[in-house]
Amino acid sequence: MELDPGSVKSSNSLYMVIAAHFDSKFRADTARKGQEVRLKCQAVGDKPLTINWLKDKLTFTPQEDPRYELNEIDSSDGLVSEIYIRNTDRRDSALYSCITSNSYGHDDTNIQLIMQEPPDPPQDVKVTEIDGRSTKVLWAPAYGGNSPIQQYIVQHKAEGGTHTHSFSRHSAVHLTVKLTAINILEKWGLKSGNVTVPGSETSLTIRNLRPVTHYQLRVFAVNSIGKSEQSEVKHFRTDEEGTLISLTHFIATRKGLLH
Repeated sequence: MELDPGSVKSSNSLYMVIAAHFDSKFRADTARKGQEVRLKCQAVGDKPLTINWLKDKLTFTPQEDPRYELNEIDSSDGLVSEIYIRNTDRRDSALYSCITSNSYGHDDTNIQLIMQEPPDPPQDVKVTEIDGRSTKVLWAPAYGGNSPIQQYIVQHKAEGGTHTHSFSRHSAVHLTVKLTAINILEKWGLKSGNVTVPGSETSLTIRNLRPVTHYQLRVFAVNSIGKSEQSEVKHFRTDEEGTLISLTHFIATRKGLLH
Protein backbone atom coordinates (compact mmCIF):
# COMPACT_ATOMS: atom_id res chain seq x y z
CA MET A 1 0.00 0.00 0.00
CA GLU A 2 1.26 3.45 -0.91
CA LEU A 3 0.08 6.42 1.12
CA ASP A 4 0.05 10.13 0.71
CA PRO A 5 0.59 12.14 3.92
CA GLY A 6 -1.87 11.01 6.58
CA SER A 7 -3.04 14.40 7.75
CA VAL A 8 -4.20 17.65 6.22
CA LYS A 9 -3.75 21.02 7.87
CA SER A 10 -5.93 24.08 7.45
CA SER A 11 -5.66 27.45 9.16
CA ASN A 12 -7.96 26.37 11.98
CA SER A 13 -7.96 22.53 12.12
CA LEU A 14 -6.03 19.30 11.70
CA TYR A 15 -7.83 16.20 10.44
CA MET A 16 -6.77 12.63 9.51
CA VAL A 17 -7.23 11.07 6.08
CA ILE A 18 -7.43 7.34 5.26
CA ALA A 19 -5.64 6.10 2.17
CA ALA A 20 -7.26 3.32 0.14
CA HIS A 21 -6.16 -0.11 1.38
CA PHE A 22 -7.17 -3.72 1.94
CA ASP A 23 -6.99 -5.39 5.34
CA SER A 24 -6.25 -8.76 3.71
CA LYS A 25 -3.48 -9.23 1.15
CA PHE A 26 -4.15 -12.78 -0.12
CA ARG A 27 -6.55 -15.67 0.12
CA ALA A 28 -7.15 -18.92 -1.77
CA ASP A 29 -10.63 -20.19 -2.63
CA THR A 30 -11.52 -23.60 -4.06
CA ALA A 31 -14.68 -24.54 -5.91
CA ARG A 32 -15.96 -27.48 -7.90
CA LYS A 33 -16.74 -27.25 -11.57
CA GLY A 34 -20.26 -25.96 -12.14
CA GLN A 35 -20.60 -24.29 -8.76
CA GLU A 36 -21.43 -20.63 -8.33
CA VAL A 37 -18.54 -18.53 -7.01
CA ARG A 38 -18.38 -15.07 -5.47
CA LEU A 39 -15.04 -13.23 -5.36
CA LYS A 40 -15.14 -10.27 -3.01
CA CYS A 41 -12.70 -7.43 -2.39
CA GLN A 42 -13.41 -4.97 0.43
CA ALA A 43 -11.46 -1.73 0.28
CA VAL A 44 -11.19 0.69 3.18
CA GLY A 45 -10.45 4.39 2.89
CA ASP A 46 -11.82 7.83 2.36
CA LYS A 47 -14.26 8.19 -0.49
CA PRO A 48 -14.40 8.34 -3.40
CA LEU A 49 -12.77 4.93 -3.86
CA THR A 50 -12.25 2.86 -7.01
CA ILE A 51 -11.58 -0.88 -7.41
CA ASN A 52 -10.29 -2.44 -10.62
CA TRP A 53 -9.75 -6.15 -11.33
CA LEU A 54 -6.93 -8.09 -12.97
CA LYS A 55 -6.91 -11.78 -13.95
CA ASP A 56 -3.51 -13.44 -13.93
CA LYS A 57 -2.01 -9.93 -13.84
CA LEU A 58 -3.74 -8.91 -17.07
CA THR A 59 -6.44 -6.30 -17.57
CA PHE A 60 -9.78 -7.93 -16.94
CA THR A 61 -13.29 -6.70 -17.63
CA PRO A 62 -15.73 -9.14 -15.98
CA GLN A 63 -18.72 -7.77 -17.89
CA GLU A 64 -17.28 -9.13 -21.15
CA ASP A 65 -18.02 -12.72 -20.06
CA PRO A 66 -21.77 -13.49 -19.86
CA ARG A 67 -21.10 -15.88 -16.98
CA TYR A 68 -19.67 -13.03 -14.89
CA GLU A 69 -21.53 -10.34 -13.02
CA LEU A 70 -19.80 -7.36 -11.34
CA ASN A 71 -21.38 -5.55 -8.39
CA GLU A 72 -20.10 -2.67 -6.26
CA ILE A 73 -21.56 -1.76 -2.89
CA ASP A 74 -20.71 1.26 -0.76
CA SER A 75 -19.91 0.43 2.84
CA SER A 76 -19.60 2.65 5.88
CA ASP A 77 -15.80 2.61 5.70
CA GLY A 78 -15.12 2.05 2.01
CA LEU A 79 -16.21 0.08 -1.04
CA VAL A 80 -16.95 -3.60 -1.77
CA SER A 81 -16.48 -5.02 -5.28
CA GLU A 82 -17.77 -8.52 -6.00
CA ILE A 83 -17.57 -10.78 -9.03
CA TYR A 84 -20.28 -13.42 -9.26
CA ILE A 85 -19.41 -16.36 -11.56
CA ARG A 86 -22.07 -18.82 -12.65
CA ASN A 87 -21.42 -22.22 -14.22
CA THR A 88 -17.71 -22.22 -13.39
CA ASP A 89 -15.15 -24.35 -15.23
CA ARG A 90 -11.37 -24.73 -15.47
CA ARG A 91 -11.05 -21.44 -17.37
CA ASP A 92 -11.87 -19.67 -14.13
CA SER A 93 -8.84 -21.06 -12.28
CA ALA A 94 -6.67 -17.97 -12.00
CA LEU A 95 -5.13 -15.33 -9.77
CA TYR A 96 -7.59 -12.46 -9.43
CA SER A 97 -6.22 -9.11 -8.23
CA CYS A 98 -8.08 -6.08 -6.91
CA ILE A 99 -6.48 -2.65 -7.10
CA THR A 100 -8.04 0.13 -5.07
CA SER A 101 -7.18 3.82 -5.01
CA ASN A 102 -8.37 7.17 -3.70
CA SER A 103 -6.89 10.64 -3.44
CA TYR A 104 -4.50 9.55 -0.69
CA GLY A 105 -3.06 6.22 -1.83
CA HIS A 106 -3.56 2.84 -3.49
CA ASP A 107 -3.27 -0.84 -2.57
CA ASP A 108 -3.85 -4.31 -4.00
CA THR A 109 -4.98 -7.75 -2.84
CA ASN A 110 -5.05 -11.17 -4.53
CA ILE A 111 -7.48 -14.10 -4.64
CA GLN A 112 -6.31 -17.43 -6.01
CA LEU A 113 -9.31 -19.34 -7.34
CA ILE A 114 -8.70 -23.08 -7.73
CA MET A 115 -11.32 -24.90 -9.76
CA GLN A 116 -11.52 -28.62 -9.01
CA GLU A 117 -13.13 -31.21 -11.24
CA PRO A 118 -12.82 -34.88 -12.18
CA PRO A 119 -9.61 -35.61 -14.08
CA ASP A 120 -9.32 -35.90 -17.83
CA PRO A 121 -9.15 -39.45 -19.24
CA PRO A 122 -5.72 -41.13 -19.27
CA GLN A 123 -3.87 -40.64 -22.54
CA ASP A 124 -1.60 -42.68 -24.82
CA VAL A 125 -3.02 -46.02 -23.68
CA LYS A 126 -0.89 -48.85 -25.09
CA VAL A 127 -1.32 -52.63 -24.94
CA THR A 128 2.02 -54.47 -25.09
CA GLU A 129 3.66 -57.80 -24.26
CA ILE A 130 0.61 -59.81 -25.31
CA ASP A 131 0.71 -63.58 -24.89
CA GLY A 132 -1.93 -66.27 -24.44
CA ARG A 133 -2.87 -65.45 -20.87
CA SER A 134 -1.70 -61.91 -20.09
CA THR A 135 -0.86 -58.48 -21.43
CA LYS A 136 0.71 -55.28 -20.15
CA VAL A 137 -1.11 -51.94 -20.30
CA LEU A 138 0.64 -48.55 -20.24
CA TRP A 139 -0.90 -45.06 -20.07
CA ALA A 140 0.01 -41.43 -19.39
CA PRO A 141 -1.79 -39.20 -16.87
CA ALA A 142 -3.69 -36.21 -18.22
CA TYR A 143 -5.00 -33.06 -16.49
CA GLY A 144 -5.74 -33.99 -12.88
CA GLY A 145 -8.52 -31.50 -12.22
CA ASN A 146 -6.51 -29.62 -9.55
CA SER A 147 -6.84 -32.62 -7.26
CA PRO A 148 -4.36 -35.52 -6.92
CA ILE A 149 -5.13 -38.69 -8.88
CA GLN A 150 -6.08 -41.28 -6.26
CA GLN A 151 -6.38 -44.33 -8.47
CA TYR A 152 -6.82 -45.69 -11.97
CA ILE A 153 -9.45 -48.21 -13.00
CA VAL A 154 -8.52 -50.56 -15.84
CA GLN A 155 -11.42 -52.47 -17.37
CA HIS A 156 -11.30 -55.19 -19.98
CA LYS A 157 -13.88 -57.46 -21.57
CA ALA A 158 -13.97 -60.13 -24.21
CA GLU A 159 -15.60 -59.20 -27.48
CA GLY A 160 -18.57 -61.24 -28.66
CA GLY A 161 -18.37 -63.76 -31.44
CA THR A 162 -16.37 -66.82 -32.40
CA HIS A 163 -12.69 -66.66 -33.18
CA THR A 164 -10.95 -69.51 -34.98
CA HIS A 165 -7.29 -70.40 -35.30
CA SER A 166 -5.96 -73.13 -37.57
CA PHE A 167 -2.60 -74.71 -38.13
CA SER A 168 -1.39 -77.64 -40.24
CA ARG A 169 1.15 -80.36 -39.64
CA HIS A 170 2.56 -82.11 -42.69
CA SER A 171 3.53 -85.74 -42.13
CA ALA A 172 2.77 -89.11 -43.62
CA VAL A 173 -0.85 -88.33 -42.92
CA HIS A 174 -1.85 -84.76 -43.75
CA LEU A 175 -3.57 -83.34 -40.72
CA THR A 176 -5.23 -80.01 -40.00
CA VAL A 177 -6.19 -79.19 -36.46
CA LYS A 178 -8.66 -76.36 -35.93
CA LEU A 179 -8.95 -74.69 -32.55
CA THR A 180 -12.07 -72.65 -31.94
CA ALA A 181 -12.58 -70.33 -28.99
CA ILE A 182 -16.15 -69.22 -28.43
CA ASN A 183 -16.31 -65.96 -26.51
CA ILE A 184 -19.25 -64.94 -24.40
CA LEU A 185 -20.21 -61.30 -24.84
CA GLU A 186 -19.18 -59.63 -21.60
CA LYS A 187 -20.27 -56.37 -20.04
CA TRP A 188 -17.98 -53.61 -18.83
CA GLY A 189 -17.20 -53.59 -15.14
CA LEU A 190 -17.45 -57.27 -14.28
CA LYS A 191 -15.46 -58.01 -11.16
CA SER A 192 -13.00 -60.19 -13.04
CA GLY A 193 -12.35 -57.44 -15.60
CA ASN A 194 -12.15 -54.45 -13.26
CA VAL A 195 -8.71 -53.74 -11.77
CA THR A 196 -7.78 -50.75 -9.58
CA VAL A 197 -4.22 -49.47 -9.26
CA PRO A 198 -2.79 -46.58 -7.15
CA GLY A 199 -2.65 -43.14 -8.70
CA SER A 200 1.14 -43.18 -8.62
CA GLU A 201 1.30 -46.04 -11.13
CA THR A 202 0.84 -45.88 -14.89
CA SER A 203 1.05 -49.53 -15.92
CA LEU A 204 -0.61 -52.84 -15.16
CA THR A 205 -0.19 -56.47 -16.16
CA ILE A 206 -3.55 -58.14 -16.72
CA ARG A 207 -3.53 -61.89 -16.13
CA ASN A 208 -5.91 -64.84 -16.46
CA LEU A 209 -6.99 -63.95 -19.98
CA ARG A 210 -8.28 -66.53 -22.45
CA PRO A 211 -6.03 -67.54 -25.35
CA VAL A 212 -6.91 -66.64 -28.93
CA THR A 213 -9.53 -64.15 -27.76
CA HIS A 214 -10.33 -60.59 -28.82
CA TYR A 215 -10.59 -58.08 -25.97
CA GLN A 216 -11.52 -54.44 -25.45
CA LEU A 217 -9.79 -52.33 -22.81
CA ARG A 218 -10.29 -48.87 -21.33
CA VAL A 219 -8.83 -46.84 -18.44
CA PHE A 220 -10.34 -44.28 -16.04
CA ALA A 221 -8.66 -41.84 -13.64
CA VAL A 222 -10.20 -41.03 -10.23
CA ASN A 223 -9.61 -38.10 -7.86
CA SER A 224 -11.50 -36.82 -4.81
CA ILE A 225 -14.02 -35.05 -7.04
CA GLY A 226 -14.96 -37.99 -9.22
CA LYS A 227 -14.10 -40.31 -12.10
CA SER A 228 -12.93 -39.26 -15.55
CA GLU A 229 -14.53 -40.18 -18.81
CA GLN A 230 -13.15 -43.36 -20.34
CA SER A 231 -9.93 -43.36 -22.28
CA GLU A 232 -9.85 -44.37 -25.90
CA VAL A 233 -10.96 -48.01 -26.10
CA LYS A 234 -8.14 -50.32 -27.18
CA HIS A 235 -8.68 -53.64 -28.98
CA PHE A 236 -6.26 -56.55 -28.75
CA ARG A 237 -6.14 -60.29 -29.32
CA THR A 238 -4.38 -62.79 -27.10
CA ASP A 239 -2.00 -65.30 -28.65
CA GLU A 240 -2.15 -69.06 -28.65
CA GLU A 241 -1.29 -70.71 -25.39
CA GLY A 242 1.82 -72.84 -25.88
CA THR A 243 0.81 -75.67 -23.60
CA LEU A 244 -2.60 -75.92 -25.23
CA ILE A 245 -1.12 -76.16 -28.71
CA SER A 246 1.41 -78.77 -27.61
CA LEU A 247 -1.28 -80.92 -26.02
CA THR A 248 -3.52 -80.71 -29.08
CA HIS A 249 -0.59 -81.53 -31.30
CA PHE A 250 0.22 -84.56 -29.17
CA ILE A 251 -3.36 -85.87 -29.28
CA ALA A 252 -3.59 -85.31 -33.03
CA THR A 253 -0.27 -87.11 -33.60
CA ARG A 254 -1.38 -90.06 -31.51
CA LYS A 255 -4.60 -90.35 -33.50
CA GLY A 256 -2.59 -90.31 -36.71
CA LEU A 257 -0.40 -93.17 -35.50
CA LEU A 258 -3.39 -95.24 -34.51
CA HIS A 259 -4.72 -95.05 -38.04
